[in-house]
Amino acid sequence: MALVRELMTASRIESLVTGAGASMVRADAPDQLPSAGEVELLVVDWGDREPNWGAAIAAWRDASRDSQRPQVVLFGPHTDLASHRAARDTGLGPMRARSAFFVALPELLAEVLPSH
Repeated sequence: MALVRELMTASRIESLVTGAGASMVRADAPDQLPSAGEVELLVVDWGDREPNWGAAIAAWRDASRDSQRPQVVLFGPHTDLASHRAARDTGLGPMRARSAFFVALPELLAEVLPSH
């Protein structure tokens, strides 16, 4: 699942996801996400977020049982220090630099989607 508005970024992510043998659904806002129990990995373009996204994504993730809780990965511009701080403050984890995210995504997919 990708919470990514920018279509070129979404296309790049989808290419890596399908290359790993999985499928991806894209959403433009947290209220478009399916049930957290239906998602194994949520990647979020944190650089393109709205002010309420942190709380909305945390509530979405926390609504699932621990055993079904999806992994959430935030990414964005490496130079945007305010976004890095905001990501940490949400409790969703650190924001990865966009370039590091794309390098790490195949490995993340292998860890989260072992059956694919």
